[in-house]
Amino acid sequence: MPLPKDPLNVLIVGEIGVGKSSIVNLIARKSLVQDSPDSMVCTKKTTDYDMPANSEIPLNVWEVAGFNQPRDGNSPTEKDVSALDVDLGTILARDRAAVDIVLFCIRGERVRVITTKVFDFVRELFEGQVPIVLVINHLENEKVMEEWWARNKEGLRERGIIGTEHVCVTGRPGHSKYEQSHKALLKILRTNYATRRTKSLESIFIEYVRRNLNQRRKLAVKTLVKRYKLDKRTAKQLVDSVFPPKQRRWYSKLKLW
Repeated sequence: MPLPKDPLNVLIVGEIGVGKSSIVNLIARKSLVQDSPDSMVCTKKTTDYDMPANSEIPLNVWEVAGFNQPRDGNSPTEKDVSALDVDLGTILARDRAAVDIVLFCIRGERVRVITTKVFDFVRELFEGQVPIVLVINHLENEKVMEEWWARNKEGLRERGIIGTEHVCVTGRPGHSKYEQSHKALLKILRTNYATRRTKSLESIFIEYVRRNLNQRRKLAVKTLVKRYKLDKRTAKQLVDSVFPPKQRRWYSKLKLW
């Protein structure tokens, strides 16, 4: 039975400096976006990459900006944790915005407080809706990359960082483990392509509002605008679909004498 031709919609997320751009390039096995080992180089805006060349698993990949992105261009600090936000409004503005899988990137040599906070942020929106796969990056110095997982998986679970599955990779081009990393990541995407249950990003937000924003409508709209960079009109429409505004009766404004 032939696979459907619609692309697998992939969101690549994570804190600053984890190598989201290198994961985009690793999937494509070529340089689609400039990346750097310098953790100060960061994704400035949410960007999509159409990868139709692979006829078996056509992909539409979004590299998502935000989370602890410093506002002044400097290195992020722990206080940035308290002001997490992420640009998903750019994706939602597109026609037929959809998500099949989220790749949550972690820098192998460091799992920080921010890492846990960002994962909590991602899980709150996507858990139970689409798979969240942990992508452990920057493992070029590991003799066997999976050994990192064996050493650290319990620590991740204690922090609540639990994905539907994981993959250990290096995104450094030319490294001896680069091709192995590409194949491991493609295997994950191929499996999810065959079993996917595509969700519209709009329906994901509607479920998020229903589960988490049981509050005054204005505050719910403000949360969507501030945290996820939705435009106010779209945010209001989403909230109204969950909590319809009460219709005022015409006589409610009359004064009774």
